[in-house]
Amino acid sequence: MGGFTGSFLMQHHTDMAVARDPSDNQKIKQLMPIGQYAWIGLNRNSLTWVDGTSTAFTHWRSGEPNSPAEKCTVANFDDSGKWEDCPCDWNFPFFCYGGEF
Repeated sequence: MGGFTGSFLMQHHTDMAVARDPSDNQKIKQLMPIGQYAWIGLNRNSLTWVDGTSTAFTHWRSGEPNSPAEKCTVANFDDSGKWEDCPCDWNFPFFCYGGEF
């Protein structure tokens, strides 16, 4: 993700909200306006979250991930919150959390 995202999270002593299961993905989806994208904190190459944990749950859009150069993941809320890979330096909103959703 862009440098701003990481520095913001560190400055505010928080983590990026991640979608560890369908329920979490739905909760993030409910917070976003339709037609928006948001970072979800998943490294698509290693399938690890920003906190270093791995994921068993995925919600990729058909045909995704589709580019080895695109190492980060966004949720597309114009497509039921399905995930897409994209370059890490693109700017999208993200959600922070300090504990449970």
